[in-house]
Amino acid sequence: MITWNEMLIQVLAGFVGTYAFSLTYSVSPRHFFFAGLTGGIGWAAYLVCFKIFGFGAVISNFISTLFIATSARCFAVWRRCPSMIFLIPGLFPIVPGAGIYWSFYYLFVNNLDKSLEFGLLAIKSAMAIVLGIVLIHEIPQKVFSVFKVFHRFSKTKA
Repeated sequence: MITWNEMLIQVLAGFVGTYAFSLTYSVSPRHFFFAGLTGGIGWAAYLVCFKIFGFGAVISNFISTLFIATSARCFAVWRRCPSMIFLIPGLFPIVPGAGIYWSFYYLFVNNLDKSLEFGLLAIKSAMAIVLGIVLIHEIPQKVFSVFKVFHRFSKTKA
């Protein structure tokens, strides 16, 4: 069981990691905070699903992708920019990079059973991420137009 302090530290690490990745991804500096917030929201959703509710890694990836894609679309409407600016850095914490690494590691040390296990988990997690993105992006833009109201309170220049 994860404690709240550990969860807070991990969510902050997800925020900082996404913030740093948005630097690499050449996001406009005025969107750094919201890109980081998208990653923090996604990692918090993953932790709640995986550690607290006990869902598997694939279901947790799917649910956290729903949160990431939804927050990316909301921030995009609010900040008047493409949602990919928030979506791609926001997915950074939940990409199954460790699964791919361990799959190839076990392949090279000739442990094919473990390689297949980690490889299939990585592929299923990637497919869950894709399914979550597609599901949220099929929601009409009009649903997210509620967040245009927040734009008049934001005094940043475009």
